[in-house]
Amino acid sequence: MAPLSLVRWMHATVAGGTMALLAAVVPAMAWAGESALPFATNLPPAGPRTQLAAEPGVRNTGAKLKPQFRMSELSRTIHGGVQVSTLVVMTESNKFSFLPLGGWHTQTDSPQKKIQLSRFEGGSVITIGIDERIGLLSAEFSPEMARQKALQRFPSATIVEECALSCLGRSGPAFDLEWRTTSGARRRTRIGFLAFAGGHLECMLTGPPETVIRDCQALNQLLLTFRHAPLNGTLDLPSVTPE
Repeated sequence: MAPLSLVRWMHATVAGGTMALLAAVVPAMAWAGESALPFATNLPPAGPRTQLAAEPGVRNTGAKLKPQFRMSELSRTIHGGVQVSTLVVMTESNKFSFLPLGGWHTQTDSPQKKIQLSRFEGGSVITIGIDERIGLLSAEFSPEMARQKALQRFPSATIVEECALSCLGRSGPAFDLEWRTTSGARRRTRIGFLAFAGGHLECMLTGPPETVIRDCQALNQLLLTFRHAPLNGTLDLPSVTPE
C-alpha cells in the first residue's frame, strides 16, 4: 500500500487516533520519497519580514528596507513648551532634516527626488534636488563647472549675478539667471550646487524678478537648517531658539 493510501486508511478506520498515527507514518512517508505533509502544499508561503526604515535621531543596525523618497513631520517641544515642526526626508541612501518656512507650502516630488516649497503669496518656488550618484560631482564644485550646469538647466537664460550658497557646513557657487517664459513673462532663478557626503544638492529659487530678490533670504534660512546623515546613521535635528 502506498504511504498516502495508508494514511487515508488509518484516518478512516481509527477514530480519535489520527494525530498519533500521522506522527508514526510521516517518517515512513519521507523514507518513501513523498512529501512529509502532501495535503499542506497549498498553504501560502510566509511573506518576507519587513522592518521600518531608519528613524531620525536613532542609529540603526542590521538590514533595512530602503525608502525611495518620502517626507514626514516631527513635532518637538522646546523651551517654554513651544511646539516646533521639523521635516524629515528619507531617500534610498540618506536622510535629511530641516525646518519648514513660515508662509510656504512644502511637498515632495518623489520620482524626481526633489523637495518643493511654494510661497503662498508672490509666486516664488524653492526646489531642492537630491542627487545620490556617488562620485558624480560629489567633490566641491568649481565655479566653471557650476556655471555650465546652470546653463544646461536654462539654455536661453542670461547670468546676471554670481554669488554663493551655504548648506551642511559647505559653500558652493550660485548664479542668478534671467529668462522668459513661452508667454514672454520675465523670470529670475537663483541656482546653486552644494556637495555633501554621498552626492550633491541642486538648490533653486524661481519666480518674478522682484520676488526672487526678496526671497533669497528665505532660501538661505532654509538651507542653514538642513542636517544630513547616511541612512543607517544618526540624524541630528536642527536646533531652534524660541523668539
